[in-house]
Amino acid sequence: MKSYELAYIISGDIQDSDVKKIQKKVLEAIEKIGGKVAKEDFWGKKPLAYTMKKQDFGFYVLILCDLPPEKLEALESEIKLIDKVIRYLITKKEPAKVRKPTEVKTKKAVPKEEKKVEKAEKPKVEPEKVEKPKVIEPKPAKSEPVKPVEEKPQKTAEKEKTSEEKERVAALDKKLEEILKEE
Repeated sequence: MKSYELAYIISGDIQDSDVKKIQKKVLEAIEKIGGKVAKEDFWGKKPLAYTMKKQDFGFYVLILCDLPPEKLEALESEIKLIDKVIRYLITKKEPAKVRKPTEVKTKKAVPKEEKKVEKAEKPKVEPEKVEKPKVIEPKPAKSEPVKPVEEKPQKTAEKEKTSEEKERVAALDKKLEEILKEE
């Protein structure tokens, strides 16, 4: 017998009382094929990562159980027959490796042979001389008093209209009045 984890999701559109019945069916399926349930962990109703079988929420359940390896296919077929289980995953549970505490070994100080290494001389590098840029200041020009610019008054739209335009506008106004009187 090997240890397995069975994680499954029950459809979120059923009542809490029906969830218990489905959990019981899954447990019976495990026992029916000769498995032993070590632990059952109910995680509750949670949102799904993506929509599955038109469902956005589901009840998550995790079961730790011991099964004969040849009975895994039988367990999968039993779970597929339970219609409200929308997803399931069976994984092999590896036993946790227990590390034995190691003894701290102390090393005795053993003198090592010292190797004499001659230090290489570093090449002498002289810093480059950088000349500062010369700043040329502009000479002040002889200034003459600034005369304020006189603003010309803007012409209004009526003043800009020529006599021809005035005549056209007057003719249009007459035609408009005639049209309005006819109605």
